[in-house]
Amino acid sequence: MTRRELLAGAAATAVLRAAEPDWPKTAAEAVGYLRDYIRIDTSNPPGNVTGAAAFLGKVLAKEGIATERLDPGPAGKANLLARLPGSARKRPLLLLSHMDTVPADPAAGRPILSAARSA
Repeated sequence: MTRRELLAGAAATAVLRAAEPDWPKTAAEAVGYLRDYIRIDTSNPPGNVTGAAAFLGKVLAKEGIATERLDPGPAGKANLLARLPGSARKRPLLLLSHMDTVPADPAAGRPILSAARSA
């Protein structure tokens, strides 16, 4: 192996290591987002999801993902549309989720919307 090949290999290895995500940090960030999201009361009725739509819009904006908020119906009802540009080489993928929830049971023993972890 020549010196040039050795240096090229070392440089490529450094680039690949730098591109590796910090998985513990990423997991902690994801859990934090999920806890904050769970704490937003979207119980149906009345199913007011504007707070959830605003929260998710901020999270996506932080990642540089453009969103469009659609409020076509009664107050409190909203949809959030986010689109990532794709390529013509692969088929598109749609992710769809409800933002409203059913009411929590206060008799369950934990504060409603606490997002506390079980032991």
